[in-house]
Amino acid sequence: RLFGANGIRAGADGRVYVAQVAGSAITALDVDSGEAEVISAIDGPITAPDDLAFDSAGNIFATEITLGRVSILTPGGDYRVIDGDMPVANPVTVYHDRLFAGECRMGGRIFELSRDGNARRLILEDVPMPNAFEIGPDGKLYFPVMGANAIWRVDPTGGEPEVVAGDLG
Repeated sequence: RLFGANGIRAGADGRVYVAQVAGSAITALDVDSGEAEVISAIDGPITAPDDLAFDSAGNIFATEITLGRVSILTPGGDYRVIDGDMPVANPVTVYHDRLFAGECRMGGRIFELSRDGNARRLILEDVPMPNAFEIGPDGKLYFPVMGANAIWRVDPTGGEPEVVAGDLG
């Protein structure tokens, strides 16, 4: 059983990984057998994961929305915080091993984070509730902007955002 299933990603191992905010867990599901394996339990190191992403080494990056941080869980089970100053940390994605995360709040910010936790680069600020990141085929970062009822995109190197679709209601 899943509790508060939210973020979902396919892992390199062919399983579907589900972040569960209310259950404070990450579970991997085998789509063929239906078997579920808890990767990070409610009493584990990751608290209230909202979204997750993988890099090429199989590391899981999770946004811990209630604690305002982005963390990493290695395939070997090692955990550490990458960025602990991200209020309402929610969307996260990895593209060519580059890590992007944002704050799902009015006036939210979007960053590129270093995977070692040493630095972050501001891509965009004052975004009204960005969520659910994905890099498109054009190499741009796409995301719904819940406070604007729109879908935006921005070049990960920075610049002005573009409205892809608006008036979504």
